[in-house]
Amino acid sequence: MRKQSDTVFLQVRLTEGLRRKLAQLADKDGRSLNAEILWLLGEAIEFFEAKPEVEKELERLEQGLKEMARDRDYLKRLNERVEKLEQLRKGKSE
Repeated sequence: MRKQSDTVFLQVRLTEGLRRKLAQLADKDGRSLNAEILWLLGEAIEFFEAKPEVEKELERLEQGLKEMARDRDYLKRLNERVEKLEQLRKGKSE
């Protein structure tokens, strides 16, 4: 049985277009094509492993934004009432 740290040979078929994109990324990042593919796969795995936590955080932030919007609307209505009361007060004092 192989250990997780063992290096294995794997052949993969991909389109020339994808190979070119990967090669461009590898060149830009200063990596070999193989190293770029491994790095991208690792990043993708980390992303999908973290996705549930990210989704929970996004839901929490969305809820916070909704609460802020409700508070903003409440403050706007409250401010309108204060302005009306000030107008009424000014009308009585004249």
